[in-house]
Amino acid sequence: MPRETVTIELSKLAPYEAAAQLFGVIAYPDNVNECEHFADAIVIWFLRQHALADHDWARVPYPIKPRLLTVSDVDATFERGLKVRNRQRLIAGKQAASKFDWFWQFATQGQEPQWDKVDPTGEAMIDAVSVDLKQPKRHEPRGRKAKKGAVVEKSNVIRLAWTASSKAVLHLCWAVQRAIPGEDLMLGDFLSSVDGKAVLGIIHAAEAASHLLRGEFGIEDSDWIAIVAA
Repeated sequence: MPRETVTIELSKLAPYEAAAQLFGVIAYPDNVNECEHFADAIVIWFLRQHALADHDWARVPYPIKPRLLTVSDVDATFERGLKVRNRQRLIAGKQAASKFDWFWQFATQGQEPQWDKVDPTGEAMIDAVSVDLKQPKRHEPRGRKAKKGAVVEKSNVIRLAWTASSKAVLHLCWAVQRAIPGEDLMLGDFLSSVDGKAVLGIIHAAEAASHLLRGEFGIEDSDWIAIVAA
């Protein structure tokens, strides 16, 4: 049994709201308040961006939860949550993907893939995601600011990305990256085009892979978070 099961009510939410809840859980699996606050900030950010891009849409009355008007520090909350998602959760998912995809294909197709399994914290995988990891903005070394131009320490990157919090939602990170491939996930583009079917597909992929992924990476049954749709 998971330590927690989060229900996303797709039938009652706009697709971008459902996606915001999903990203909230990914960024803050250990803090319900931070999770909700980040999800609200994503919704507000998206509505602002949509209104700026589509002036006709911005003039049409649109239902909005009054609670969103009480959210404080929207920009700071949004940037902070996005930083956690990009620098830790999705990097951990990317680190895990190569090795896990091998087992996933073997389990679903019954044939060994023609590529090697790569350990998520090994040199080969660290090098493979070096485009992300070598960016100074991707790390904050133990509470101290890195000197300008400093080289990112690989061990420090692993420490930031490969944590208990990331493992709790690793199946979700894997499913998100599988559904939205590419080096960078452009949140605005995703929220503008996402529909309920896409969010449901991510939830179902994560659910289907969770047992195999937990076994492969030694995640205890009581240390992961499940998401279900309603």
